[in-house]
Amino acid sequence: MVREGIRLHHIGRRKELPSVCQRKLQEVMAATASNTRLHLVLAINYSGRTEIIDADMRNLDGMTARGAANVSRALGCWIDPDCDGSMLLEKIDFETLLCDGQVTAAAISGRWKDPEARSMIAVIGASSDGTIAIDFDSDGPHAVVVGTTGSGKSEFLRTLILALAVRSSPSELNFVLIDYKGGAAFDACTHLPHVVGVITDLDTGLAERVLTSLEAELRYRERELRDFDKTLPRLFVIVDELAALAVDVPEFIGSLVSIAQRGRSLGVHLIVATQRPGSVLSADVLANANIRVALRVQSVHDSHEIVGSGVAAHFTRDVPGRAAMRLGPNELFIFQTAMIAGNIADIVEVIAEASELNKSEKPRRPWLDPLPPVLMRANICENADELNFSHLHIGMLDDPSYQRQFNLTLDINQHVLVTGNSRSGKS
Repeated sequence: MVREGIRLHHIGRRKELPSVCQRKLQEVMAATASNTRLHLVLAINYSGRTEIIDADMRNLDGMTARGAANVSRALGCWIDPDCDGSMLLEKIDFETLLCDGQVTAAAISGRWKDPEARSMIAVIGASSDGTIAIDFDSDGPHAVVVGTTGSGKSEFLRTLILALAVRSSPSELNFVLIDYKGGAAFDACTHLPHVVGVITDLDTGLAERVLTSLEAELRYRERELRDFDKTLPRLFVIVDELAALAVDVPEFIGSLVSIAQRGRSLGVHLIVATQRPGSVLSADVLANANIRVALRVQSVHDSHEIVGSGVAAHFTRDVPGRAAMRLGPNELFIFQTAMIAGNIADIVEVIAEASELNKSEKPRRPWLDPLPPVLMRANICENADELNFSHLHIGMLDDPSYQRQFNLTLDINQHVLVTGNSRSGKS
């Protein structure tokens, strides 16, 4: 409200102040001969002037017609989180909200086949005014999610993934899931037929490989999409606990910014989540994220940084999943995230069955698995284009920058130098 030119000064008892008030005024009593009353003073700033309205002033409610008009205009886009939050349910069932209770393979398969039902819209929860959804075409393409421990951040990400998966088939939508909290954040979502890659902090050295491969994926999409008739599935890169990833792989943040900037026109969407914004969510990252979601955070500053309001710092810890979402400069929504009431694995299994009903092809992966620690000769020979007795197939080469792996051959007509430390496998 301050940014809209309105400052409300509540002169009364401290316990009567709304939870979102950040400036608590001292109790002021106006004594009269017969009783003691409380005053409400409203200061309205407009056109460089400040109009003070006192309940004791003449005119209706102490407000002039001009003052009333200014207040109504300024209050038009303001949301009272206390009022809205009190009307929200504490729990919203995912299956009922998204699928009308019809979580069956046939229903999901039918939705994938229906052109009007297919979209990049994810229904994620409900507000006091109805369902809340993110349209990654009109609202996106990228998103930032912030929430402290116990706020429901990981549950929100799982809801988002499943909400997208039930609307679009694996031929239209793919996920890369990056979890730097041990791999448990995405739970059974990693087994969705849409998932083309999973990385955790347990995969030593894989993060650098993924960065190289994602850059290669952008180049691949640039080449393919030069043909205007060609369509590629949307690729959602979802990162949980960005701060931990940034510590382990410092260059990851810069690469994410590049992916976000170039991916806008290439069908690549980036969703990053962290407990606190801080330095990990740089200005460049935030500048490319038009969708901003804040669940409960630790400070008013953190909430303001993400959604432009301190409301998320006042969400109670007793209601995980309560969230504020900023879409663009003027749209702020307070809502309750839909939660999966049953077993996530059961929903994933139903989606997999729908994929089989649709006979969906296995989606193309943006990167190949790392080379195995032990390579059998059969693996080498089966990749050989033709038998060539002048060349020896002695291994495989990994080239993630071009998303390929191929045989390593030696020309027996040339000299060869082999080096290696002790116990490196040289012999």
